[in-house]
Amino acid sequence: MFISYAREDGPFVEDTLSPWLREQGSSCWVDLHELPGGVHFPTRIATGIVGSKAFLFVLSPDSLASEHCREELTIAVRDHKRLIPVVRREPGDGDIPLSLRTIQWVWWRSPSDDARAKRQLAAALGGDVEWRERQAGIALRTNEWISHGRNRTYLLRGATLAAAERWLADGTDRLERPTPQEIEFITRSRTTRTTRLRAAVAVMLVLTVLMSLLAVVSWTERGRAVRQEREARHQTATAYARELAQRADSARSTDPQLALHLALRGVLKSRTPEGETVLRKVLTAARAREGTPMSGPRSGRLIALGPGANYGVATSTDGRLTVWRLRARSQILRAAPLEGSVVFSLDERLLAVRTSKGTLSVWDLAWEQRVASQKGVRVVDPAGSDGISYVHELGGGAGDVDSVSTSETDYAPSLPDPLRTSGLLAVLAADPQDSSLGMSTYVTTVDRHHVDTWQVVGTGASQRGRPTHRYTEPGGIDQAWVDPVGQRVVTTNQRGSSVVSARGTLVSRMPLTSLASVVFSGDGELMITVPESGAPAVVQTGTGEILGTLPGGTARAAAFTQDGRGVAIAGADGTLRRHECVPCLPYKELLDLAKKSLTRPMTPEERRTHLHEEPAQGCPLLTDDARRSCIDIDPNSGPPGSVVEVGFVNFPAGTQRLRFTDARDRQWDLGPVDLPGPYATVTVTVPSGAPLGAGRFSTEFVPSIWHDEYADFEVTCLWC
Repeated sequence: MFISYAREDGPFVEDTLSPWLREQGSSCWVDLHELPGGVHFPTRIATGIVGSKAFLFVLSPDSLASEHCREELTIAVRDHKRLIPVVRREPGDGDIPLSLRTIQWVWWRSPSDDARAKRQLAAALGGDVEWRERQAGIALRTNEWISHGRNRTYLLRGATLAAAERWLADGTDRLERPTPQEIEFITRSRTTRTTRLRAAVAVMLVLTVLMSLLAVVSWTERGRAVRQEREARHQTATAYARELAQRADSARSTDPQLALHLALRGVLKSRTPEGETVLRKVLTAARAREGTPMSGPRSGRLIALGPGANYGVATSTDGRLTVWRLRARSQILRAAPLEGSVVFSLDERLLAVRTSKGTLSVWDLAWEQRVASQKGVRVVDPAGSDGISYVHELGGGAGDVDSVSTSETDYAPSLPDPLRTSGLLAVLAADPQDSSLGMSTYVTTVDRHHVDTWQVVGTGASQRGRPTHRYTEPGGIDQAWVDPVGQRVVTTNQRGSSVVSARGTLVSRMPLTSLASVVFSGDGELMITVPESGAPAVVQTGTGEILGTLPGGTARAAAFTQDGRGVAIAGADGTLRRHECVPCLPYKELLDLAKKSLTRPMTPEERRTHLHEEPAQGCPLLTDDARRSCIDIDPNSGPPGSVVEVGFVNFPAGTQRLRFTDARDRQWDLGPVDLPGPYATVTVTVPSGAPLGAGRFSTEFVPSIWHDEYADFEVTCLWC
């Protein structure tokens, strides 16, 4: 409690006020006792005010006139101290400061006022004593911090800082609210504390990182070395696989079995696109067969097949067309007078027949009834998966696109400008919901020289007389076939054939001239090309590469079978045969078929010439340098306890006992395995108790085949 008074009121303060306050448990700061000789009293007084819990001002005419008392009052107001005016003598009409006018006074002018004054003072001093004591302590620490140039060594920390923050939060609504200096002092203390904690954490993290660096660097370097070694082995294996693919392609026509050995070893060493293509070509040549007969029409010769080879169209003796369900060998649409060219929808539900005079009839094959009839039709083509599109001539060399489908899908956009029909060969009206070109609706047309794409925007206005995309064929276009699923067009002339996208870009070229028909697979990646004379061929659409030719001579029609694994060919002699479609097989089935198609092992001379190795019984590569090449395979990984495939090459037929040695040199007996021939694949279970890591396989013929990670192999010596 700081008491500010004038010298004239000293007896009252010394004899009455101070003793009573001390009796109440309050310490008093009175200059008579707190100012020894030789001290700088303004500083000492200011410190006393800052450290006090309340400021008691003895109000009298002399204290109002005292310059020192007014300075003390100013400091107390600045530091938000609680002011308690005690009137000792009437102040009169003197200049009373505003800070005292608005506060209730305690009147203690004579002994008669003692009881009432003491009650009022006790009530004034009996508020939140703890909060005022904490304020006094913080005020002293703040003053000390400021007097030492805001040195951070005088800031709060630990529990003292936490208590000061609670005091600060509790004093926002009080009359004696914290001063800006106190707020700055506490805030700076927390900021410095947080910075120190972060610095300590950072130091700990740095130490932790430094302690881990040696292990991390060592592990990283080891991993990098392993990756570089694996990458080097992969590149070596890829180069070796490509070399084998080239050798297999060269031997395809002269020795199909040798070519199959080399192609199979190449893709199993490292699977590459060119190696897989060569394997399909080699296997197609090695398994060339005449095909198996299929159920055909009871009379007439087939001239067209449905996309799934479920329906066929034949010519009768009188020149009319007959439609057949091939599996049942039953004729449908018997009463329909059919003649002209035919087009099937992709789902084989619709059959469109166009006469030479341009009359179009569309028949629903499931219900055996006509669903559309139109005159003056220029061209007819499949549309979407279940429709037929055609161009209806309007006269004056112009036409409009229309369509028929088995669903409610509309494949025929309304074109403000009719198409030019002069020289028109084909039309592709795409599904309006197909946004592959970023269009709402578009139409692709083929004439004698161009493949054009016409866009119709959502408002129905087109780019009048000008296609959005155009491809020009230098040698002209004799015929064209559209693929509504893949948005591609195949064109042909006497110089060759091309595959063009609906964007007007060339996809691939094919060394095939004067094609009579083209049939696409379900995904559009393969197609069967039927020339006017010569054997049909299976072609890769994206590259134009011929994967194989089908035996049987000249054909009239072709189609992929419904299961996607065969090709139906209608020969010129009227027979219908099913041929194995090796290029259609998935990769796994391709490998299995290639292994089964091997009829002899490689001779010692072939191994020496093409594989650069000396022949040996069992697996040939058994030197320390060669054992590690066994990991460069197409992996079929699995954890301990999983079932994996193990293969053998050039092993004599019979029973072999298979053993496995894990990374801890523990041996596991996997039991006997039966090897049916020179190439064999058996299924074994990786021992459940074997640890992860390197492992070795061994048999009675092969002492040891090493694998860096036994769970990352598909076969053993077959792939070495």
